[in-house]
Amino acid sequence: MITHPNSWVQFWYCPWLSCDSSWGNRYPLLKAIEMDKVFSRVHCSELLANTGTVYREPPVKNDVLMTLVAMTEKQRHLSLALAGEIVVSGSAGVHLDNEHLTWCKRIGGGLRSGGWISDQQVLKDLPLGLFLLYQWANSQDLWDRARWLSDYQLGIYCEQVPYQKVSVKQLTTLWGAVVWQATR
Repeated sequence: MITHPNSWVQFWYCPWLSCDSSWGNRYPLLKAIEMDKVFSRVHCSELLANTGTVYREPPVKNDVLMTLVAMTEKQRHLSLALAGEIVVSGSAGVHLDNEHLTWCKRIGGGLRSGGWISDQQVLKDLPLGLFLLYQWANSQDLWDRARWLSDYQLGIYCEQVPYQKVSVKQLTTLWGAVVWQATR
């Protein structure tokens, strides 16, 4: 996990340092990288290409994404549950306590998030919070890095679900609030 506050560039070029464990099962090379601390730039670009991650200059640092990167896996799961619950009440199930549920209801009312997802049936096998992360990160041209933080298969599934029209401003506000709540 990357925790240094100035590690945006490191995350951008080496997203596997913070990846979900499912990526190691899909790409065994990731386990070899952990053992070999001297991993050449050539190998990095090859790995990025093999995983569908474009090797390009990093954009301006995104504080929300860096907060997600610095989170523990438990905090990330909480973030996804909070985001889903804000948009569709009851979607988080038993993952949230009453304090979080109350907070979600208040934020959801403020964001008027009730109509964001027009067809909930298409998301039946996908955590809503992850889909919302996909929609936000994709709108910011960050998904190819943010997807490393999620389960590999679920990330692929997100990319196949029909796009839901939600404004970038609303999604940005949602994720700013969610990462704040998850790290308090």
